[in-house]
Amino acid sequence: MLKIIFVSHLLGFLTFTQSQPGVKNQAILDLFTKSYKGDVVGSGHGLGNNPIVGEHIVYVKDMCPVCHEGDVDFALDGDGRWNITMQAVQCPVGSSTIQYAFQGSNAWYIKLQIRNARIPITGVQIEKNGAWQTLTHSIDGYWLLSGGGAIADGPIKVRMTAANGQVLEDMIPRIDNDHILEGLQKVQVAFDASLPSA
Repeated sequence: MLKIIFVSHLLGFLTFTQSQPGVKNQAILDLFTKSYKGDVVGSGHGLGNNPIVGEHIVYVKDMCPVCHEGDVDFALDGDGRWNITMQAVQCPVGSSTIQYAFQGSNAWYIKLQIRNARIPITGVQIEKNGAWQTLTHSIDGYWLLSGGGAIADGPIKVRMTAANGQVLEDMIPRIDNDHILEGLQKVQVAFDASLPSA
């Protein structure tokens, strides 16, 4: 039986341009928060001739819109459907900080990815014209904001809420599409001893 220990950015965390050595890419339907509650398990019987075996730490890259609940698509050679067990863990980010990436963004439209968070980010707000504006989450792992006027030039104040309720504030230096940006405050979700870790 395949056992996977997964870390997720479905809700906004642990995204890399390429996978880290020893960490496999995968697409999965929204299971991360269920796993923290202890109710994510593999199901079904094995079908096919070429299973992926062993224990793997993987990170969730995006959602799989054609998968059923509980399905994991490893995007690797292999075939069939197989019994698996899963456990969500905190991302092993060490002492690194949260990163940001914009895609197709400008002062009037924001598409922002929160990267490298220890625990999934479940809420994002940007300060715009002196008030906090709530972003919506997209299926491809970005946070979106449009309408309501332009964002002022200069650093962008962002407020993030992690899946465990921790709230962080940071400053993104500028809108800079297709580049990874470090926050000016160098924040990271604190390790949560009540949650499993890799």
